[in-house]
Amino acid sequence: MPPPRAAAAAAAASWCPRRLLPLAALATLLVALLAAAAPRPAAAYPAYFIAKNSACGAQPATAMGRHKAPQPDATTVFSVQGPAGKETRLCPGGTYVVTATFPQPRNALLSASVGAFDGSGCRVLTTSKVASVTGTYRVPCSAADGSRVVLRVTSATGGSGAFLQAGATLPVSAGCALMTCRGMPPARSG
Repeated sequence: MPPPRAAAAAAAASWCPRRLLPLAALATLLVALLAAAAPRPAAAYPAYFIAKNSACGAQPATAMGRHKAPQPDATTVFSVQGPAGKETRLCPGGTYVVTATFPQPRNALLSASVGAFDGSGCRVLTTSKVASVTGTYRVPCSAADGSRVVLRVTSATGGSGAFLQAGATLPVSAGCALMTCRGMPPARSG
């Protein structure tokens, strides 16, 4: 009878090549299945874009993942509502309801070049497809008279279509600044 160590080595040598081939094939198949099931980058989820682009107001500017390059979206209705109804100018310290309404449900990313949306910083993003995206937006007291606030929305109907973009650019008027901002030195644009 061979010594126990030699017997174990002989047994391992005799079964390893035959057993490893099916295990390697199974491992390869498992990796392929997991890769196919893994989420694709920017598959209509704004959080993927935000994870790579932290700047306020940033929106996709080129094709990303399976999405085609952004294109203007004339079908999205973009509105800014304030105390007097639809607004055409913004007041430092003012609060506005910004809404982008889509013709069909979409994932969306809404942003402002300055200021903040209540509870979500300078951007609002959806985690599922919605018919509209809304954020309560506050203009900072530091917004200069005559400056402009750019409000933009990028949306996608699925994981492989083009990004669709719409927005509004509104001027800031220091003449209507709220009382909470009036004690601050006036900001000047330019």
